[in-house]
Amino acid sequence: MRMFRPSRLLTVVAVALFATLVTTTGAQAHTGLSSTSPAADTTVTAPIDTVELTFSGSVQLREVTVTGPDGASATAGPGAASGGVVSAPVALTMPGTHTVTYAVTADDGHQLEGTFTFGYAPPAPATPSPADVTTPTATAAPVTGEPSEAGVESAAADDGGMPSWVAPALVAGVVLVVLALLLVRRSRARG
Repeated sequence: MRMFRPSRLLTVVAVALFATLVTTTGAQAHTGLSSTSPAADTTVTAPIDTVELTFSGSVQLREVTVTGPDGASATAGPGAASGGVVSAPVALTMPGTHTVTYAVTADDGHQLEGTFTFGYAPPAPATPSPADVTTPTATAAPVTGEPSEAGVESAAADDGGMPSWVAPALVAGVVLVVLALLLVRRSRARG
């Protein structure tokens, strides 16, 4: 029966670990657009005030615009990026197809540019009957303009995590080391 030498076994383990790391990082090399809100090619029926783009990694915003069906801007202010989420405030005033155009730079330097569309179909305004019309008797309380804690936390949130390939690489490395130790122990017990 042929026995493995510890040095040969360690070489095999090192090559396997290197191959695992190379293939894992190669598959996860570039950041991409993961999802949008509203979703691409869907129609929203309720008013929205923000368009969000979620990427698979952290990005820096270069530009995000939303245009209405008439070609006029529906963007209501500057866009922002936090981690892998880009948001842009919008004011949808016309029903129809809206186009979102974005340009971001991923942390790895990869530049992403693209567009997607969504429809806006607001419900028809209800015409009140004369019996439903009343005269208001009270005024609304003034808005203080202070953000809620939830808004502050979400604005400060950052993915801050490690790249997605690190966890599988570490697991693969631990498995390979355990296997190597078991094989070395087995060869010593026989020898």
